Amino acid sequence: MIEANETLEQRVQDRTKDLQDMTEDLDSARAEAEGANASKTRFLAAASHDLLQPLNAARLFLGAVDAGEKHANQELLAKADRAVRSADELLKGLLDISRLDHSNVEPQPKIIPLGPLLEDLADEARPMAQTIGLDLRVAPTSLRVKADPDFLQSIIRNFVSNARRYSQKGGVLIGARREGLDHVRVEVWDTGPVIAEHQREKLFQEFERLTEQDNLGIRGAGLGLAVASRMASLMGTKIDVRSRVGHGSVFSVRLPRVGVKASVAARPIRQVDMSPAQSIAGLNVLCVDDEQLILDGMHALLGHWGCHVHTAQTIEEAWAIFEREPIQVVIADYQLKQDETGLDMLARMMGSVPDIGVSLLTAEATSNVFDSAK
Repeated sequence: MIEANETLEQRVQDRTKDLQDMTEDLDSARAEAEGANASKTRFLAAASHDLLQPLNAARLFLGAVDAGEKHANQELLAKADRAVRSADELLKGLLDISRLDHSNVEPQPKIIPLGPLLEDLADEARPMAQTIGLDLRVAPTSLRVKADPDFLQSIIRNFVSNARRYSQKGGVLIGARREGLDHVRVEVWDTGPVIAEHQREKLFQEFERLTEQDNLGIRGAGLGLAVASRMASLMGTKIDVRSRVGHGSVFSVRLPRVGVKASVAARPIRQVDMSPAQSIAGLNVLCVDDEQLILDGMHALLGHWGCHVHTAQTIEEAWAIFEREPIQVVIADYQLKQDETGLDMLARMMGSVPDIGVSLLTAEATSNVFDSAK
């Protein structure tokens, strides 16, 4: 009996040790997987950022050439620009997917008046809509919702962009309506192609697209709606789509409603001058970026538009030019060398010349950057 007990005790100890060893192996494997995942995320983010830089420079150079007189290679330049835009869109989409899937991003919900938000997004998209003959309108609203402002703006911007890009004629309507007592549905209506019912679920998967090219001949990456769907999911909601023959489609997102306010009139539509050469010619512009290729591209493009362009790779160089020249506009990259940011420099320049125009460029589209820039 004693021998049996000792044998049983030994077996328990052996099994306990086996379980401990297995647990340690699992912990080690999980740590390796998490490390590999984090490494993949960092690699993708770094690679996307590094690839975006030369692509952006290429677009600046193409824009500078396009701003000149018409010539025999105009069609080839247009095709090159479309190819660069497609690659740029793909990389940005991959960067967004990586950030949402692997960075423990948490929504920061706030109370948002929808009227100003929708008007701003319409103002942003209207010039491109006008170039292809589309009418873009906003239904006035005083509704307010609770949502992450960056997520909501990105979702609606994607709806508007798709509506503009895939509608050949007609128009786009942006609006919001009450759904019951406690919710609001933000909607974007278009007059684009009908989306068959069996295709609608696939739209929200990565690299899925209904058509190969939009109305400008640019090939979509098939990532915009996948990113928007992830953002909606993080906010505890989802994106819906309806489509009818002869009417087009409507994309919408359902959000919690906040409070009740009296109706307000729509803001007047801002008339946008489509010719940059007529509006910015003669401006003294300072461009700050640690990539010389980007600076060369900006100099070429803005120079063709009639600006007096000054460039600097460091904050010290920028300040020397700023103090010497009557600078009216500063365009600065967010991430400069030696852990310096263009944001700090712009804040100081605005403190020195309050009415100066500033623009911050960044591929790091995170809430921290947005909050800092506000």
